[in-house]
Amino acid sequence: MYFEPTPNIITIQKADLLRLVEGCKHAVDKKSRDWTHKEMYIWAEPPKAIAVNSKDRDIAIQCNGTVKVEESWDAVLPCDELHKAIKAMPSGPIHLTIPPITGNNMSVVVSSDSSPTKIPIVCQHWENEFPIGDPVVGGESSIINTELLIKLLDSTYSAVCRRDDGNVGCGFRAQDGNLLVITHDKHRIAIAEAKDCLQPFTTTMMLPAKAFHALRKLCDCFMAASKKARKAPIGDVYHANGRINFLLGDFEITVKQSQYRFPTFENYLDGIDDLPPATLRHGSLLTALKEIAASSKAKDQNALLKIENGILTLTADVPGVGEIKKTIKVEFDCPKMEVTLNVSYIIDGVAAMDCDLVNWWKKPERTDPLVMKPWGESEDWDYSYIVMPIRTWKS
Repeated sequence: MYFEPTPNIITIQKADLLRLVEGCKHAVDKKSRDWTHKEMYIWAEPPKAIAVNSKDRDIAIQCNGTVKVEESWDAVLPCDELHKAIKAMPSGPIHLTIPPITGNNMSVVVSSDSSPTKIPIVCQHWENEFPIGDPVVGGESSIINTELLIKLLDSTYSAVCRRDDGNVGCGFRAQDGNLLVITHDKHRIAIAEAKDCLQPFTTTMMLPAKAFHALRKLCDCFMAASKKARKAPIGDVYHANGRINFLLGDFEITVKQSQYRFPTFENYLDGIDDLPPATLRHGSLLTALKEIAASSKAKDQNALLKIENGILTLTADVPGVGEIKKTIKVEFDCPKMEVTLNVSYIIDGVAAMDCDLVNWWKKPERTDPLVMKPWGESEDWDYSYIVMPIRTWKS
């Protein structure tokens, strides 16, 4: 007597499944020639574990969920088709029907009260060349406050560099209980450091830009889940063998170290404490800069910044408008200063500072950059933003 094998059926809320799939989408690389970088690996284990994995050559993400599972199963599915099918379903429970026997032309059926959608199974097993969700064994670790991690990432976001030949990304350094994040392109450097925020943990490495953005997105997912569960948003970070792993509740991201070297920035900051800063009102400065930017359609609008007799004068030659000038009072006496900079770069740096006053420094050489810091010292936070000057025919 022949018995027809019974398919596995899992029922999960649409919102829960969508959270898992959208969390993993940040590692999918649609342009890659490697098919495993375009797909998602979904698996389930009794009694109630379900997870979705994705990876590319630099990062791997695993998102974990809870749902009743009768039998173990796994399958590799095309990311876009799976995501679109789930999005099209109405709110409420979704049923995943998985065939009991593997083979060619097999599909996972995604259904609800509406018409079912068949998602072709790419393969049943995934060669794990880059471990997904595996803990980083034998290295160092620490707990980490996700709110603080978000602050570090947001403060340095504007200077994340992307290049056609690869992602430069960001520098990540943990030392003596401090955590420093640095991003840079050829125009500016953003440095944020949180002090006494880690357990004893030491590492210095470059993370790809894609990992920077994916980590920031997963932080938001973890914060939302922590708020819903009324739990503190405390995660874990591990480091070993050129990999770093962030475990944020149900979300885990593993990152390979980038090929780029950790940037040097100390030479730009050396000696500025010996110079009197130009101290400016944060709100007045940001408003003046945004007014200049709003008057120009150019993304690379430059402005001459000149400080003399206690007044900062911003002068911009805007195409089609003419010369625009804005003046701001300098709060304390400071030496003369003159430099031409990109307006949008200055706006990014000032906007990242949560303060009433902003300090500016510039060394005497015309090629020296402008250094910006929030006014006043903080025992647990340090932020610096460095903007390179623009050479004009006058200089």
